[in-house]
Amino acid sequence: MKSKFNSLFNRGGQILFALTLTMMMMSTFSFGQVGDFTIYGESLWRNQGYGVENHYFQIENYVIPEMDSWYVPSDPVTDECPYEVYTTDYMPLYTDDYNDLANTIKIWPYSVNNAADYRNGVSSLDLYAISAHLLSSPAFESRTPTEDAPYRYISGDADGDFDVDDIDMIQDLILFLRDDLDRNSWEWVHKDEVEEAEERFEETPYQFVISENWSYPEGIILPALSTNQIMADNDKYFTFRSTKIGDITATTNLAITSANTWVCGNNNYFAGNQLETRSSRDLSPLSVRIGSIITLGILLDNDEDIYALELPLFFSDEDFKMIDIDFHEGYTPLWHRNSEKGSLVILDFSKSLEALQIPRGKLVEIKIEARHNISDISKSIRWHPNRIIELVGEKETSLEPEVTLEVLDVLPSELYVEVRTGMAIPQLMVESPKDQQIQVFVFNANGQAVYTELHLVAKGQNNFPLREDLIAGIYLINVQSEHQHFVTKWTKS
Repeated sequence: MKSKFNSLFNRGGQILFALTLTMMMMSTFSFGQVGDFTIYGESLWRNQGYGVENHYFQIENYVIPEMDSWYVPSDPVTDECPYEVYTTDYMPLYTDDYNDLANTIKIWPYSVNNAADYRNGVSSLDLYAISAHLLSSPAFESRTPTEDAPYRYISGDADGDFDVDDIDMIQDLILFLRDDLDRNSWEWVHKDEVEEAEERFEETPYQFVISENWSYPEGIILPALSTNQIMADNDKYFTFRSTKIGDITATTNLAITSANTWVCGNNNYFAGNQLETRSSRDLSPLSVRIGSIITLGILLDNDEDIYALELPLFFSDEDFKMIDIDFHEGYTPLWHRNSEKGSLVILDFSKSLEALQIPRGKLVEIKIEARHNISDISKSIRWHPNRIIELVGEKETSLEPEVTLEVLDVLPSELYVEVRTGMAIPQLMVESPKDQQIQVFVFNANGQAVYTELHLVAKGQNNFPLREDLIAGIYLINVQSEHQHFVTKWTKS
């Protein structure tokens, strides 16, 4: 079954288009009158005003008698919901006779289809919604607004054949296992065509998707239009509805506020290195040395039932090597570390629509090794700047994430000592790779031993106060263990 414009193109458009080119070749050069026209792309769930500047409409007019072709890539214009507006400053029209069927318009929507665009707006909530549809609880047709069900089929179809395989592809996208889907990141349908064939659109929405019916660079061909027709009926020819592949749940009557979704009037598009405000806590400042093994913990304090979650971390492979990840006993979510992109994403959603059995408290331990000295670990390990922590509760409500990222342990690769003076009483900080006994020798500037102490240190970081009864001056501190020693300087004021 063919869609209206495609059928028109097949029945007469090809012949007319060929005649167009022939007549163009035989004609003399002259330009038709220039008109100003705007394409209105009605975004089903998203809007230019919230950062979607990644696609445009290519517009050309083959003016039959005058051998005239004009290409103007239109620039996105920020506008209010519900329209995305694309304006062509110039589009030549045949104007010798405004009623002459002399204009053939070509329209082709283009999306950037990069990794950021594919991934943005796609979340664990979408995976849960597809699972719910496959179990008919609720099906896409039951979600409000019900008339948007065909668009949800288009959005949920990652590979051209809507089924459970789409869940696998979309979850791999969120996990950074892949950077694209088997379809464009955006799909469009022509508004007038859909409204004239609503029943067919509901039954077979894919047959109305532009990328399936018109191949680049031909695009949609609207042959044999008069100047009067184009100027009088802008909406009929230039209004499209767009929807984002992978994004099912952006607007419903439920209390959904997923900040992974660019929705009209709801949250923002994540771009570049923007950091979103989160209720979850980041790491405290801490310096670590090369070779140190850092144990991170993600702690979950939410008491509500959880049906889907995403916990996205970021740390560069230039700074840290991931060694191990260990989840709470009995809990086995999906996870993936993409070293090239610096992501570590933990993902879970209920395929049975029952609440997930997620333990409270320490959810996971992650061990990483410092590849060089890090002056402030809180600037090197953080929640992913282009994703957000997502917890989905009962009836697909968005839960406030009570999630904490903590350093549970730092195991240095060797004995290390430094004096810390930024406090009331100066301290000797000793990092030890194991539990052991150390001996501390303090020498004055003349090389005389001022005092010595024995300490039992635990693996990791230990702090001991330095003697305050010494006179001001420069001291050398020698710390010895069974197999290592370390010397540092202390300037006492």
